[in-house]
Amino acid sequence: IVINSVNYQDGINGLAGGLVFISLIGFTLLSFVFANDFTLSISFISLGAVLALLIFNFPPAKIFMGDSGAYSLGFILAVIAMMFSKPFNIASAMGPIFIIGLPIFDGVFTNIRRIVNGKSIFLGDRSHFYDRLLQKGFSTKKTLVICCFFQLLSVMLGLILILYQSHGNCML
Repeated sequence: IVINSVNYQDGINGLAGGLVFISLIGFTLLSFVFANDFTLSISFISLGAVLALLIFNFPPAKIFMGDSGAYSLGFILAVIAMMFSKPFNIASAMGPIFIIGLPIFDGVFTNIRRIVNGKSIFLGDRSHFYDRLLQKGFSTKKTLVICCFFQLLSVMLGLILILYQSHGNCML
């Protein structure tokens, strides 16, 4: 789900990379707090790669991520998320989902919407969250800012869930 969800966000320049960058900042913070050198290394390397992409992918884009880039970033997020999930613990499972944030929520709602409307989940459409913002008249850059703002809120909520749960204050 995560891999394709990141690919869904690659509809406007800078969006998928920007959302993944924000998620990676969240996972980097968690890696630091929990002294997990493995995920810290993966997060830092991925942050550098995504930052390099964003320099040239931000509108007007000079390079494009494409499906393979989006799939790769989605895979990296999925692997890091699994590293922070604990079995039989709702907060531990929900925290990484919120850190991945907008891509996963938009991906799930996109697939549900397509199924309910009797359409194939494999055929693209123009009903993603960012598409709806563009259709309402927001510019590409304003749409990027709005999406990144929601991503930032989602990542903060995910961090709170994981950190709260890890200190034994959560009985979920």
